[in-house]
Amino acid sequence: MAAFKAKDLSLADDDADLRLAEAEMTGFQLENGNLVKISKGSLKNLSGQPEKGGQLRLDELNFEGLQTHSDEQFFVLDVGGLGGLKATAPGYDVAIGGAYVEGLYLDKENVFRLGKAEAKEFKCVAEGDGLEFSLFSLAGVAQMDFDEPETWHFGAGKLENVIVHGGGAKLASIASLDSETTNNNSVIAFSLNLRELWISTDSMDPAERAQMEAMGVKQIKFDAAMAYEADLKKNTLDVKEISLKGQDLGHLTLRAAFGEIKLDPNDVGRSLEASANVITMASGEFAYEDGGLVRQIIVAQAKEAGVSADQFVEQQSAPMMAMAKQSGGQEMLALAEAMDKFLKNPVKLVVKAQPEKPVKLMDLGAMDPAAMLKLLRVTAQAN
Repeated sequence: MAAFKAKDLSLADDDADLRLAEAEMTGFQLENGNLVKISKGSLKNLSGQPEKGGQLRLDELNFEGLQTHSDEQFFVLDVGGLGGLKATAPGYDVAIGGAYVEGLYLDKENVFRLGKAEAKEFKCVAEGDGLEFSLFSLAGVAQMDFDEPETWHFGAGKLENVIVHGGGAKLASIASLDSETTNNNSVIAFSLNLRELWISTDSMDPAERAQMEAMGVKQIKFDAAMAYEADLKKNTLDVKEISLKGQDLGHLTLRAAFGEIKLDPNDVGRSLEASANVITMASGEFAYEDGGLVRQIIVAQAKEAGVSADQFVEQQSAPMMAMAKQSGGQEMLALAEAMDKFLKNPVKLVVKAQPEKPVKLMDLGAMDPAAMLKLLRVTAQAN
């Protein structure tokens, strides 16, 4: 059958009652009883009751270049578009304002590829749990194993106005998330920016929630960013920034440069694990600017210990200073003095490691702390 076209179709039984205003297919082929090909197809105005208590409405569905094979179990779709889907049932609510997909491939070996995808005004909530967002887009996906997220790769992605529901309540939200990956002459660059991530303490386990509420924290809100560059020929990884910033949390920034990492872009997790014994560090930096969190922690811990905040700080600082002086290491003493100054007046703390040459990370674990800090040429400043 090369073409199919119908109008005003209906399907009804004891549970379902569906109506379809228009359906059309062209270039339909069935080969060997298991390979289906459709050049182009569309559905318009599907509505009714798919089951008792449920309602379904689909304004439009269009697709081109569809192929599926029942034995070899693969699915190919060149282009697909969906507009105005809404489905409800007792305890369930699903809606999609619009969706578009391009260059989709999936097979039984879980090999998955996708050229481009976009969805707008999405909502899926079941029994009080679910997700909704106003915009989702993804481009350039190449995934070798659908069951292992560490093997996923994509060029660019975006999410806007995300809300996570749990137990009938709003547990978390994200104003926006942007991510991009590029590969240029074996140099992989990755960036991620997340704005206004909000988390309710209701989403935490009881122990974590109790700790947060003891400090007067009912919710967490922050921005986050990550950027790195990996050179597959030089076996280097330059972590340009890992950043967390919140009004009450303060601003935490990490930077580091590593070497001897034989990074496999198809399996980052395993390649890092395989390089663990030889990874070197050329530089590192930790910076934290307090927004009130450190003082809240000190006050909460002091209250639990039955002492004043100043007494608690002194109890933590005194043995640290004594050990640093006893070690005789200048770097360890400078770090202890910076920590002491920061704990007594939490404003800003910056710790840097700048060794003369790259240091193997595995060697650091067996070293005396003072010798390790000296080898790394650690410097520290507070406030």
